[in-house]
Amino acid sequence: MQRMFMVISVILAWFPNASSASEFASDWKGQHDRVWLGASYWANPMEDWRIADGRADWRGADMKVVCSQTIFCNLANYHGGNQQFIFADLDSNGWPQTGRNRALAAMRRGFAFHYAGDQHLASIVHHGIDAWNDAGYSFCVPSIAAGYPRSWLPDKEGRPVQHRLHPELPNTGEYRDGFGNLMTVHAVGNPEQERRKPVLELLHDKASGYGIDWQDNSRHQRDVCSIRQSRTVCCRCAGTCGRRKLPG
Repeated sequence: MQRMFMVISVILAWFPNASSASEFASDWKGQHDRVWLGASYWANPMEDWRIADGRADWRGADMKVVCSQTIFCNLANYHGGNQQFIFADLDSNGWPQTGRNRALAAMRRGFAFHYAGDQHLASIVHHGIDAWNDAGYSFCVPSIAAGYPRSWLPDKEGRPVQHRLHPELPNTGEYRDGFGNLMTVHAVGNPEQERRKPVLELLHDKASGYGIDWQDNSRHQRDVCSIRQSRTVCCRCAGTCGRRKLPG
């Protein structure tokens, strides 16, 4: 099995001060060890990249992965040690919606899988732009040491849901987030209610861990797992990993 992970990185320029910002000039085109894709993008030199029809295209690669800070929706709606309810968190990629929809559309044109983190809440989400599930999938991995726990608990608040594919899994199905974005939640690794004192148990209870993405190029299939510190696993692997799912 051959695995290739093609990563596109968005580089944010740092400006020393406002007065010199207009004088800034990028010299990234001159970098000998990167492939230049445009004013804000560079890619690793292992493949022949180019811009085609407004997307980053590739040759000689089997599958594509887009890595970004976090997923394009506002999944976490309970925050912090007291699990304060936040209806629409502006500190998320669910807002502004225009940029969110453009990003998802570009990823859809490129048939790219989305791998992200930052929200510290493990999840597998199928995104929608004009209709549910008309865009791509995202996999958000948990924080390796979550000090600020987040949760997705729409069933607790009675949020409308439709088409729950797995009736036994709470907090899953087709929802609108606080900004009205369409999203289908397939799995979510919420933290535990208890907070045990030993360090490893506390990390587990706060849903700390890491994510793994297996890519099978021969079948154009990927399996993803979110693994907690105590080795309990929230997974959606078509039954191949043999480990149990967390509820929701």
